[in-house]
Amino acid sequence: MILTHIATQSARPSAAEAYAAATLRARLAPFAPSIKRVTIHVTESLDRNGHAVTVCRAKVVLSAPVDVEPFIVEGHARRTREAIDLVADAVEGAVRRPIEEVAKARLRRRSKTARVAAPSA
Repeated sequence: MILTHIATQSARPSAAEAYAAATLRARLAPFAPSIKRVTIHVTESLDRNGHAVTVCRAKVVLSAPVDVEPFIVEGHARRTREAIDLVADAVEGAVRRPIEEVAKARLRRRSKTARVAAPSA
């Protein structure tokens, strides 16, 4: 997995952006061979009532065997780490599903091949 970009206003990522990168790296490590790119944006915004909220967005691009369009996950919360954790949970689930489906399809193809190739007695 390549964490290619952390959107920042300055040259160095903030503590929140560093936490987001570390959290997503840890959560997505088991799926790293199937992930092409992850981009993270952490920003402050105002909700409808004028309260400050943190918005965390992650764009995920999966590699070739998994046939899924790139997708964006967004989390909103009053606390920064809460928004990042929401996105990490959602990204992990969204990445896990198609990768597991591809693995199950491979197993089904192998079992069919094994049955066809087995000699009949």
